[in-house]
Amino acid sequence: MVSIMKKKNKSVYIVLILVLLILLLVFINILIKNLNSSSTVGFILFSLKSFMSFEIIDFHTHCFPDAIAERALPILAEKGGVVPASNGKISGLLDSMKQNGVDYSVILQIATKPTQNHTVNSWAIARNEPGIIAFGSVHPRSEDWEPELERLAEAGIKGIKLHPEYQSFYVDDPMMLPIYRKISELGLIVVFHAGEDPGYPPPVHLTPERIMRVADILPQSRTVLAHMGSRGYLDDVARLMKDTEFYYDTAFCYDDHDPAQMV
Repeated sequence: MVSIMKKKNKSVYIVLILVLLILLLVFINILIKNLNSSSTVGFILFSLKSFMSFEIIDFHTHCFPDAIAERALPILAEKGGVVPASNGKISGLLDSMKQNGVDYSVILQIATKPTQNHTVNSWAIARNEPGIIAFGSVHPRSEDWEPELERLAEAGIKGIKLHPEYQSFYVDDPMMLPIYRKISELGLIVVFHAGEDPGYPPPVHLTPERIMRVADILPQSRTVLAHMGSRGYLDDVARLMKDTEFYYDTAFCYDDHDPAQMV
C-alpha cells in the first residue's frame, strides 16, 4: 500500500513538472515572437506580473501641463540630446504606463525660477489621475519656499524635487541648510538631480564629495539621489557613500554606465 502511494505521489510530481515545462515553452514562444516589438519590456513585465503579485513604480518621470509640454519638450530634447519617450503630457505618460505594465509613476517637477513655486506646486496638488504621484518643488532663491513646503505637506504631497543644475545652487551651499531642515521637519521626501546633466557644462553642482558635506543634515532615509547617486561619479559614490542611508534611482544611467558597476 505504501509503495502504491509513493508511485502515485511520484506521478503527480511528474505531471506538475510537465505542466510547468509546457507553460515555460509557451512563454518563451510568445517572447520570441515579441522580441522585435517596441513593447518588449512591457510584455515581459506583464508576463512576470501574471505569475507573481507585485506592483511596478517608475520613480523618475517628468510631465508638463499640455500647453507647456508642446513648447518645452523640443527645447529640452535638443538641449539634452535625448529623444523623448512620450509627448511630455500626462496622457502620454499614462499610455506609456499601460504599455509597459507600470502601476504608478512619480512625476518630478522643478521650479526653475524663483517665481514658479506656486504655479508648479498647484499643478502637482491638482493631479488626481489614477497611478500618478506628483511631487512638488521649491526654488532655493524664492521668498516663499517655506510656506510652499508647508502647503505641499498639508495637501498630502509626498516629496519635492531639487535640481542643482537647473536651479543653479551647490548642494552644500549654506543657504540650503534651512531648506533641508524644513524638509526633514515636514517628513517630506527630497529627490535631487545628482551628478552630471547632459544639458549643462561643468562645474557639477552635486557630486558625492559635496553631498557628504551635508549628509548629517539631510533626512538620509527620505533622500533620493537620482542617477545612481551621482551620474558620472559612480566610483566616488561607491567610495564615499557606501555607509549612508541615501536612496538612488537608475534613471538615465543604464546606457552610460557598466550595469555591473551599478549593481
